[in-house]
Amino acid sequence: MSTIGERLRAVRSERGLTLASVAEAAGCTHSYLSQIENGKKEPSRTLVTALATRLVLSERWLLTGEGPRDLVPAPTFARLSLDDDESLVRHMTAMAHEATHYALGSPGPEGQLVELLLAQAAWWSSATPEQRAWFRVQFRREFPEVAAKGKKSV
Repeated sequence: MSTIGERLRAVRSERGLTLASVAEAAGCTHSYLSQIENGKKEPSRTLVTALATRLVLSERWLLTGEGPRDLVPAPTFARLSLDDDESLVRHMTAMAHEATHYALGSPGPEGQLVELLLAQAAWWSSATPEQRAWFRVQFRREFPEVAAKGKKSV
């Protein structure tokens, strides 16, 4: 995969995401994203950051094809269950530790991901049942592909 469009399409297809859902989450139109995937347009740096964040990818890999692809390895997401409190905390912490491997010395989004995951795991431990329910709803809205896997694994 030599272009950002090819890499983007491969990840999107692998994860079963539609062009429209990724475009909406990244803040662009599906036709513009299609043009990027087909090599007709180049995304702005802001859009690359949004796509990498939404797809939990390394910006460096998305831009160049070099380095680790996933900030959080796919098997971690595949094991994630939103219905078991202890499991969710355990997986958030594991994702933070796995992401640390990719983010060492990263001042950008990769380093911030580690901090976010650890903070989320700490918050979850002290959250009320209502707060946890709110989080589950928000997570399922943002990551429907993960939520669907979580329902199957329970």
